Amino acid sequence: MTEQHPVRLQKYLADCGLGSRRFCEQLITAGRVTVDGKTVTELGTKVDAAQIIVCNGKRRSEEHTSELQSPCNLV
Repeated sequence: MTEQHPVRLQKYLADCGLGSRRFCEQLITAGRVTVDGKTVTELGTKVDAAQIIVCNGKRRSEEHTSELQSPCNLV
């Protein structure tokens, strides 16, 4: 993200390389994603790059997308 404007969490996770937005929606609704230490289960939650976003205990960032588009539970 070059600008710090909020985007939907599922789009942010997809841009990080976790998979499709639909797959990321499943991760969110399953309670496997936290934002700033709080579990998020509601779709449409807005986030920005300054927040700490974690999926299955691993911090996510759009700057590090070299995980071959693998879901976070398979890496």
